Amino acid sequence: LKYGKETVEFPVEVVDIASIEMVSTPAAGTVFEVGDLADGFGALANDNNVKVKVNYTDGSSTEDLVNANFQFRGSFKEAGTSTVTVYYYGKSTSFDINLIQVSDIEITPKKTYRYGNSPKIGDFDINFIYSDGSKLKSDDDNVAIELTYNEDDLKQYITKTPGKMSIEIKATNADYNLSFTKTVEIEVETPIRVDVTAPKKAEYMQGETFEADGLKVQLVYDNKGKEAKVEFKKEDYTYNASTRVPAEGKNIRIKTDIPGLKEIFDDNKVGFTMTIKADPNQTTESTPPPADPGNKPKDDFNWIPVIVIAAIVVVGAGTAVVVIVIKKKKN
Repeated sequence: LKYGKETVEFPVEVVDIASIEMVSTPAAGTVFEVGDLADGFGALANDNNVKVKVNYTDGSSTEDLVNANFQFRGSFKEAGTSTVTVYYYGKSTSFDINLIQVSDIEITPKKTYRYGNSPKIGDFDINFIYSDGSKLKSDDDNVAIELTYNEDDLKQYITKTPGKMSIEIKATNADYNLSFTKTVEIEVETPIRVDVTAPKKAEYMQGETFEADGLKVQLVYDNKGKEAKVEFKKEDYTYNASTRVPAEGKNIRIKTDIPGLKEIFDDNKVGFTMTIKADPNQTTESTPPPADPGNKPKDDFNWIPVIVIAAIVVVGAGTAVVVIVIKKKKN
């Protein structure tokens, strides 16, 4: 011992570590999830039932060291009984623990969907089912591992047809060689009606090109007593807005081929009206104008009815000649 210029010597006894032993281990029935011990000691360091005794060569011992002073090692990646080895300055001891692992998952929708939605992982309740039969919600604080979900793959599912729709959800964890694929049924709501906002231009001269500007089709849903409207995409419906034939208040029907919605459109005669004024310089047999470029109208050709008259005329001895006369049918 030195102080200033003065020093003093005195004898000390140095004792070595003779051994370590377990005073107590996790309580009977305690299980650890695979992943709890990934960092070498993890949950064991925080378990008050885990206590290690250090024995010295002079016969003394201590139980006062906290668990963070020790290293807990073992194979903690598979469910079942696993041996934990405790290390302290070259000395070791061991004990067994019971590990459980996620063996399956349950996925339950938390909501219903409407036309044009794509499901997201947050729309579902996900439960982890463990190898011992226990169950925890995936966001529970006691869950030790996380699964990665195919969130981007869910964008391929676009809800259109009312009723049940099956989607596939995948969950993985490469570190623990976990992979789950689940087929989940979601519910797509049925609209209570279809609302149509007519195009801004409602009156045309015969043969004038139709203008769809302002046309809007909306599906209306019952939203807990309040109506909720969803715009129906243009690519999902058709109409035929030909202006070739003069008409007052002509009804233009809007149709869709989506099952479950087709019947609603047809039964409610969804559409709008337009007026077509006669152009004295045109006839109904004039070449029709170009179709609305933003839609897919059906063909609007009027074929001229004809009457085919076949007559068999006998010429000469046993020789027959067929004479065909084509006449335009009068309207």
